This record gives sequence, C-alpha cells and structure tokens, in this order.
Amino acid sequence: MDQNAKSLLYRHPHLYEALYPTPDQKTYASPAICNKICHAFLKTGPQSILDIGCGTGRYLNFLSEGCKNCIGVDFLPAMVDFAVSQYDHIDFFQGDMREFRLNRTFDLLICMGSTFLHALTNSDIERTLETFAAHSHRGSLLILDIKNFMGFVDNSVEEKVEKEINTDEFKGKSVTSRTFNRAKQLWIWKRTWYIQDHDPVEDYLEFRMLFPLEIEHYLSQSGFSVIGMFDNLDLEESDFKGERLYIAATYTGKNQSQVLADVQP
Repeated sequence: MDQNAKSLLYRHPHLYEALYPTPDQKTYASPAICNKICHAFLKTGPQSILDIGCGTGRYLNFLSEGCKNCIGVDFLPAMVDFAVSQYDHIDFFQGDMREFRLNRTFDLLICMGSTFLHALTNSDIERTLETFAAHSHRGSLLILDIKNFMGFVDNSVEEKVEKEINTDEFKGKSVTSRTFNRAKQLWIWKRTWYIQDHDPVEDYLEFRMLFPLEIEHYLSQSGFSVIGMFDNLDLEESDFKGERLYIAATYTGKNQSQVLADVQP
C-alpha cells in the first residue's frame, strides 16, 4: 500500500484532475452508482457520509449536494490538501484506512475507485474492514467500487497499454505494463510517464485481486451483510463480465460466527 502512494498522479492531484477531468454528475459513474444504490437499499437518504480514500474530494462533493454532514479521509497528504483547497464545506483528514478512527459512525460509507484494492494482504483487508465497522452503526450502508477481476475470465488481458495525454497541464504519454503475481493475487502495474519537457517518471502500483465470494466472506467476517453486487450502473443481474464491481453491504454488528450461533438450536 505504501509503495502505491508513490504514483505520479497520487503525488500531484492537479495532474490527476487534468488527466481525468470531472464530468457532469449525471454521467459520472461513482456518484451515480452511489445514488442508485442508496435509493434501492436505504429507506431515506443518508444523513452522514464517510468517503474512505476520498482522493481529490470530487466524489464526495457531488454527494454532499444531498447530505451536508460529509467527511473524507485519504492516505495521501497531497490529496487531502488539494481537497481542502477545493471544497471548504467538507471536512477532510489524512489517515490510513487500515487504522484511522474518527470516534463516530455514519449512515453511508463509500470506498470508490478501487481504493479497497490497495489493501494487499489478508491482514490489510481485515484491518481495513475493522475500520469500516468502527465507523458503522446497525443499518449503515457500505458501498465498494472495485475492478471486477471476474471480467478477466475467458478474456485476454492487455499486458501493455499506451495512453496519449493532451491537456492544458501537460502533453505526453504513459506506457503501462501489467503483470500478475498469482501466488499473492496481485495485479502489478509498471507505468512510465513521458511528459513534454520532463524526464521520464516511473510508477509502480499493486492491486489485490479479489473475487465476489471472497469479498462476501471477508465482509461477513467483519459484520457486514452483502445485499447487492453488480457489474453495471443499472443494478441489473448479470454474469459479472463488466469492468467494475459494485458491492452494497449493510452493517449488522455481527460477524459470521455470531450469525451461525444465532441459528443453531
């Protein structure tokens, strides 16, 4: 997780915003899916929202239009500083998702943009979910947005990806090689940025590969019950071939062993 923090875009939020400009609320996948899941599974709109891995704060800014009690937390001080400078109506804090504590709970917790996949080990995942549980009360809704690795099944995976960059901020291209550490369930990116008038910059990123039943198991061990899992923005049942995986889970306050104990005679 610490190694991933060295990514060029994570260190320079203004470059992230330039490369991925903020679209309109109606077409922007993450806020759109959050709103749809909330409408589908919450009786009323959330009165408080915690965004874990908030980045530049723009997802939370969209959601704050319907909820004024919003807090964002990110691992990277540069991202937090940028978010604070852009959205002064939202509280932002620096923190590690494996260990931060705000000593309060929220109606809605979101962890978008594959942030959850930066929990690379089983211990990282368990500690991160402990953080989620610590900020949940019975009935809190958790939304995860991650890469759908089931989409790789029966499909070829591009090992090398080139992307041209032409923004007001900078011009150039990125070249990314993508490999797997299958034993550790890691998807590894080695990316080189070739930016006009700059020396090449190299990134190294690792993402934990998680699959639907595995995610459901980890969540149940931490007191969350999965109520929906989708690979599309329409929340329709499918065969999980889509690019993203959206998980909705409610906090029950009971881990899996407690649930089993309740149903035993």
